Amino acid sequence: MIVKLKGFIEDWFEDFVDLDVKGVVYRVFMPLKNINKIVDKNSLIELFIFEILKENERLFFGFFSWIS
Repeated sequence: MIVKLKGFIEDWFEDFVDLDVKGVVYRVFMPLKNINKIVDKNSLIELFIFEILKENERLFFGFFSWIS
């Protein structure tokens, strides 16, 4: 299970960011209010991850602070 990712923002869109973690790029879905806090491509960020595994896909949801 992945609980946290730290990497550089490769690109971002309305509902997700592509995060480059040492050459592996993860697509991480995020709330728009968090995406609006991103100021620059290639910024180093750390995201807490909520992971959902389905039969045919693996989804990552990222947040700047831990959800309890």
